[in-house]
Amino acid sequence: MFREIYPVKLFKALRLLGLEIERRYPGIYYIRGWKAMPDVQIVVTRKLRRKTRRALKVLSKKAEEEDVRAFIQEATRLTEPGEHSNVDAVMQASVAANRELYENLRRCNPCMCEALRELMKEEIEREIEEETRKAALKAALQADQKARQKTQSS
Repeated sequence: MFREIYPVKLFKALRLLGLEIERRYPGIYYIRGWKAMPDVQIVVTRKLRRKTRRALKVLSKKAEEEDVRAFIQEATRLTEPGEHSNVDAVMQASVAANRELYENLRRCNPCMCEALRELMKEEIEREIEEETRKAALKAALQADQKARQKTQSS
């Protein structure tokens, strides 16, 4: 669960229910003691350390430009396929929460635009392939329909 600010009332209520709240790292809390559920993490994005938890900080609805820029730069250096799918998931959520910030980065900084394009390269290629396949199928159906009409009118 992600929160912008420390959830004082929530933590108080959870403690009253007998649950244990452990601050494992700055901004990352583990909730233990659920009988029917596994442990839960609550991430307070304002409390995260800037340089070590950028992938979490950019998930905030109020992500800071410095964090987004650094995350994008770090992400472009990743090489493993699994890493790319993780970055994609983080990017999707971050862009959805901070669309205006990403639009400004894209417009104002050609290097950032190129880095974003590189990060999304596989997804863009898949979308192009899918659209090309759809267009080819539509053209084939239209050609078939015209051929049928021509045969029927003859």
